[in-house]
Amino acid sequence: MFIGFGSKYRRQSIRWLCVVILILAETVCVEGAAKIRVTPTVQEIYVKPGESQTQSITLTNQGEEDVYIQISLVDWMKDSDGESIFMQPGTEYSRSNLSWLKVEPRNFYLAAGAQRVIRITMEAPQLGAGSYWSMMVFEFFDRLGARPFGRLAIGVYGLIEPLVKEAEVIDMKVSAGNEVEVTLKNTGNTHLRCTGEIIVTDGFGDEVTRFPMDNALIFPGMEMRVKGNPPGDLSLTAGKYSFLSLIDYGGDFYIAGEKMVEVH
Repeated sequence: MFIGFGSKYRRQSIRWLCVVILILAETVCVEGAAKIRVTPTVQEIYVKPGESQTQSITLTNQGEEDVYIQISLVDWMKDSDGESIFMQPGTEYSRSNLSWLKVEPRNFYLAAGAQRVIRITMEAPQLGAGSYWSMMVFEFFDRLGARPFGRLAIGVYGLIEPLVKEAEVIDMKVSAGNEVEVTLKNTGNTHLRCTGEIIVTDGFGDEVTRFPMDNALIFPGMEMRVKGNPPGDLSLTAGKYSFLSLIDYGGDFYIAGEKMVEVH
């Protein structure tokens, strides 16, 4: 039996800013002696509809070979299993911010040991509040620009206030091997970064174990199945158990769900 919790757990509030540029990987190590570092890993910019703001990203070639770099912008989403889905150019998507962005330069050489600053300018149109996003892709080639050997991606999020951060647990499943699958839904208007844990208690209310859930990025209106992976030595004796999922989605409260399991 799955039990959805109406109550919430208070947590320290976090102030969200209006634009977040998230580096999905700080450093990419490519073929041979080439190694590219991207910093900083997180950038935040206030932006309002009709307002233009510019932020910088620094690329450093920490390797021993020159690299040619091309930058492109693409639309993307995540499916219910958390896998990234990249959309074809020209796809109409209501949450896209591609038309807001200008990146300079788009193509350049980066010599071994050198740095280059990339300027990202965002101008938000007159749109409703909430989260809008796209992805910036860096592709790395040899010095002649002919042979690709690496790629790095950056998610670019435009946030227009007021932001509503809300989520709920809509389902839980526990497999025979005590693996847990929790289905979360983002019911707000901005993307959420969720972390959580599973707490297992026996029929007397005593804690048996607890273990972490996978992290999840969930876009507005989307549902996502998130795994909880128990320790390999978890073996439950006959009896009744409660599997409680406790999720931190970045709001003022934690959310929770519970699955009751009977082991024979």
